[in-house]
Amino acid sequence: MSSTDPAASAGVIGGIPEARRRLDPLQRVRAAFERRFAAWLKANHPARPQVDLTQRNVFIFPTRQGLGLSLVIGMLIIGAINYQNSLIYLLAFLLGGMFIGCILATFRNLAGLRLAIGRVQGCHAGEHAQFEVRVQALDGRVHHGIVVGWPGEEQLAIELAGTPLALSLGFAARRRGRLLPGRLLIETTYPMGLLRAWSWVDFACEAIIFPQPLTSPLPPDSTTDDATRGQQVRADGDDLYGLREYRLGDVPRAIAWKRFASSGQLRTKEFASGIGNTQRWLDWQDLPGTRIEERLRRLTGWVLVAARAGRPYGVRIPGARFEPASGDAHRVAVLTALALYGEPVDRHGPAPSAQAANASGAASDDPSADSLPGTPGMERVQMPASTRPW
Repeated sequence: MSSTDPAASAGVIGGIPEARRRLDPLQRVRAAFERRFAAWLKANHPARPQVDLTQRNVFIFPTRQGLGLSLVIGMLIIGAINYQNSLIYLLAFLLGGMFIGCILATFRNLAGLRLAIGRVQGCHAGEHAQFEVRVQALDGRVHHGIVVGWPGEEQLAIELAGTPLALSLGFAARRRGRLLPGRLLIETTYPMGLLRAWSWVDFACEAIIFPQPLTSPLPPDSTTDDATRGQQVRADGDDLYGLREYRLGDVPRAIAWKRFASSGQLRTKEFASGIGNTQRWLDWQDLPGTRIEERLRRLTGWVLVAARAGRPYGVRIPGARFEPASGDAHRVAVLTALALYGEPVDRHGPAPSAQAANASGAASDDPSADSLPGTPGMERVQMPASTRPW
């Protein structure tokens, strides 16, 4: 009578899952090294809003071309010793001197830079959050072929010629909540591509990612409440109720001409008559039977529609209530509450400390802003990294 080992049938041998046993040993060694290196970086180079690159935080190692040249130099020296040929000695020492000179040139091209985090601009899930990174050369020298960006994201290739730069770096936001991008990679292979100098910089910054909006019409019974059943909205009157889309046949005196002059969009004024104040409420309970994420997405879509209409609106969600109001500040506050509902965290690095976050100046998470504010004395750069000629 034979018995079956439940651990073996479940794919577990000797306490180690079978899938892990089949894992490439080289991959396991690399993963272990990366974990230890990340722990060492966290202990020796903690997060701060401003970082100066020096010999303490700049790493350098030969590239494949550099390793190939080192192998050629070694073979030349062996051949020169074997055949006692002075010309081979001369070529080997010439190549070796060039390689040593490249070590110093590559290191000096990255060292002497100062990086600081600026404004952080949030977005909706599925878009790209924008992080402003300011780069400055402290030594006044020209720095060529500097590449800045987060691993796996779009990187920027820049040159510093004495004028500080304000870079706008994007980071893909895959889900709502707090986006912690982790350590920024800055590297260079200038001048000959034989060596790579790099550094990992942690700014302890975060961006608020709003839920991805799900377009749907506003609930028909959310325009009024029990205290304002007798209220009517008309195209004329004394109390301005809000703005709506222009419709063919609207009288010219009801058109918001100042809004048209500033934005180029025709809007029609609506006036309230009757007693009380008409209020629009966007309520969590108006979406019964749907999942939490779908409710958040629908509420986000409602908020955007109500904000574009220019009418005051209030929002009720479990644990929070926003009285009817309008404007960008109200919209951002509501969307932030929806983004942080349940506090999901899209973590790519260590959580930022409050002190570092306050010092970083990351003040705005409004995805509706068209661009980051200008920085005096800084040139703004926003371009993809092209093929490196060096």
